[in-house]
Amino acid sequence: MTRKTEKPISIEQISKALLINGDTKLLLRKIKNGDKAAMVQLVMLYMADIIRHVDHHKQKRYNYQILRNIATTDLIDTAIDAFINSVESYVNSSDFLDKDKFDDDEELSFMDEYEKCIDKSLEPILLKANKYSCFFGNSHLLPKNIAMLNKLNRILTEKQKMITERLADYSGLLDNRIRTKDCFTQDYNLDLEINYYTKNNGNPIHTTYDNCTYLFNCEITDWIVPSMSFIPVLEDPCCYLLHDLIDHSRIGKKLFKIDSIWINITIDDQNFIKRKEFI
Repeated sequence: MTRKTEKPISIEQISKALLINGDTKLLLRKIKNGDKAAMVQLVMLYMADIIRHVDHHKQKRYNYQILRNIATTDLIDTAIDAFINSVESYVNSSDFLDKDKFDDDEELSFMDEYEKCIDKSLEPILLKANKYSCFFGNSHLLPKNIAMLNKLNRILTEKQKMITERLADYSGLLDNRIRTKDCFTQDYNLDLEINYYTKNNGNPIHTTYDNCTYLFNCEITDWIVPSMSFIPVLEDPCCYLLHDLIDHSRIGKKLFKIDSIWINITIDDQNFIKRKEFI
């Protein structure tokens, strides 16, 4: 279930609350002339965008295990320094002063430039965190662990094929019922749930849940991503299920204690009645 969050604060709301001069062009002109107060106002004006970009960048590239040991304030401070450096470079090298107004195209170019600068500044921090706070901790994987990963990857790859085929069978059967005007089936859902258990533990340590087959049928054949760089080279391409088990969970070395895996496909064979039919 998606968690509801508050609507992000807009640049306009920040400007109004803090009485910031909202004219980016004017502030850039003042910065070029050495006005340090204008730089402070420009940072405040773009603060919401800077924070949003930091959050988007780290969530897109790195998983929870890596991020939890990094203070968000450290990332934002780094991003602000990068923003300031980008602005100084921009006003000293760009021809933006040739125009009277800061139009949409020029603002997009300005934003693209400072976002690239922010990304570049954040990468060393996130990569260091990736190295020292990775999924399996600081220790190197033992040969038996690597052997298990390879075997588990092969098994899960085969299970993916079986799951996809079975979902296709069920989907074809239910689609045919709908096409032939089956007296009951008017719609349906297919839900997939995979639970991973350790010995003597009644609750799963991780659950993979999906209600479609996109992830299995898409063109990606190797699911090793940047946040999984600590994983050794596997003998076969990393399947989606192993990627999900490593990159989307918080189980750490409990992965090597998995004792059983249960795969459940649930069919919702649906029939509905409209009000007009019974009044």
